[in-house]
Amino acid sequence: MCWTLWTARNQLIFENKSPSQRETTTKALKTAREWAQAQEGLTKQHQQPITKLIPHRRQELDISDLTVCFTDAAWDKASNKAGLAWTFNQQATSMTHEGSKVSDHVSSALMAEALAIREALQSAISLDITRIKINSDNQTLIRVINSEIKDKEIYGVSQDIKIFTALFASISFNFIPRAENVRADSLAKASLRAFCLLCNGPALG
Repeated sequence: MCWTLWTARNQLIFENKSPSQRETTTKALKTAREWAQAQEGLTKQHQQPITKLIPHRRQELDISDLTVCFTDAAWDKASNKAGLAWTFNQQATSMTHEGSKVSDHVSSALMAEALAIREALQSAISLDITRIKINSDNQTLIRVINSEIKDKEIYGVSQDIKIFTALFASISFNFIPRAENVRADSLAKASLRAFCLLCNGPALG
């Protein structure tokens, strides 16, 4: 884990301070970005592409502590809101975890899917998960993450995702059929529907 996560643990142990998940992940991302920027300067001196500085460890490892994550999103074009959802399952320990949230000002369904993966990675970091397999039914998004393709629409979020990969011992991003992503899909739609009803907005059909 990065220095920020160790700092958070030390604060909890020695100073009886317990930072929130948002504070911890925000600091982790800031630290990772600063590291990447510093490395970028060194890379330019050697005329090497920065994409090599944050390698994707996509290999499938036969390890007992691998966590399988499913992510999905439901986007409402009328309000530009999206329900984001993710589930974790670790067979070795029988650990399961589910999470969801609603995000505002979401420009497209692709952006919503990218945000769902970013939220899932932040949640995984807060749970001290180190080996993870991310599954999504959005083939375009998985292709962008697993390649050097730069999609202008989601560039900022995709870069955040790639930076977060440095915080895991192993990580992979995989496309799966929608039929295999039922639980995350249901959570995302339920989250958005509940939010719309709470705000007296349009409900999803």
